[in-house]
Amino acid sequence: MAGYVRDSITETKVEFGSIVDANDLVRFIYNRGGTGGNWFSESVNGGASTSNDTTVVADTNWHLYEIVYSSGSIRFYID
Repeated sequence: MAGYVRDSITETKVEFGSIVDANDLVRFIYNRGGTGGNWFSESVNGGASTSNDTTVVADTNWHLYEIVYSSGSIRFYID
């Protein structure tokens, strides 16, 4: 394609998980423009947010993302 530049997209954002409402949710977040390329996990309980850098860099390979809920805890896994 004439004029096509592969890396011309400067911001990409992906979010997925379980959302009850804006104050209660768990999700994985990838924000190329804001976080430098790593996947983050986030939990929000009663409006209080906790976000953690998984140190897993986004790539083009297939991956399994898992959120495990148990009594009093939530665990995030990326294969």
